[in-house]
Amino acid sequence: MKSYGFTLIEILITIGIVLVIAALALPISIDFYNNQITRSATDEIFSALKKAQAFSLYRRDDSSYGVAFDSGEDVYVIFDGDYNDVPADYDEVYDLQSISVSFDPEADPVNEISFEKGTGLPNEGSITTITLTKGAVEQFISVCESGLVELGENCDEI
Repeated sequence: MKSYGFTLIEILITIGIVLVIAALALPISIDFYNNQITRSATDEIFSALKKAQAFSLYRRDDSSYGVAFDSGEDVYVIFDGDYNDVPADYDEVYDLQSISVSFDPEADPVNEISFEKGTGLPNEGSITTITLTKGAVEQFISVCESGLVELGENCDEI
């Protein structure tokens, strides 16, 4: 007598193999996702810092500019003038995408990096290394005393 189909043991073995493969692939997928999100956020924040610096350098609207990080709201903001005095209508607000942001040394009270009008140099207290973290993935942006804003942990100044 011929039997068509699969036996119960064949189905269980197939399901077991699929579960093992999925269990091995899941951590790799999560790390890949965290890496991509962190790199994307790092590039966006780096661009925002360069934009604020360029606006300050060229005295756009006769003002200085900066970038402030509000972890409570999970956003960062490009602002002109003083972050605390500017109406929110004039600020450019961007999502942090659940990225953890920290400063070394800790930035002044609101985690703000501002640039001087006309020179584009960082204001006192704005010279820092920003660490962006999601999961086990870390990326760094350095704001150097010379005005250099670069990806990485150190200011390689000449």
